[in-house]
Amino acid sequence: DAAWAVRGPGELDAAMAGHPRIGERGARWPAWSRQEQSGVGSDPGALEALRDANVAYEGQFGHVFLICATGRGPDEILAELRRRMANDRSTEREVAAAEIGKINAIRLRKLVTPSEPEGRGVAWTEERGARNERRATREGGAPKRPAGERETL
Repeated sequence: DAAWAVRGPGELDAAMAGHPRIGERGARWPAWSRQEQSGVGSDPGALEALRDANVAYEGQFGHVFLICATGRGPDEILAELRRRMANDRSTEREVAAAEIGKINAIRLRKLVTPSEPEGRGVAWTEERGARNERRATREGGAPKRPAGERETL
């Protein structure tokens, strides 16, 4: 949150350029983006409405519509897009920046939270390694290493 709040010039534009359009599909986008937008569904009518609304939004504001889509369905996302079309450019940039902040927070939590299947990051890996070492010590043996990893002397 603090790092995003003090972002440098151009960082908002770069972040916006790195996000897919809501409802856009394809392997081009990272798995976390596809997972976050899973609530959009696959209804052709909803996807077409989102596509049309995205085009109008981009024409008005000059960037993709950004929303923290996690846990939101297509109707809620579309309603929010339409509501935000009433914003002026400056207000909308602030709203988009806040949405990126929410997205960043969720992604960072996933990196360090073991309960998130996709979020098996450093904290999860370190805890798993520590548990493995404690178990090996109790059992009187050496910690198990992942396949292919050799002991260094």
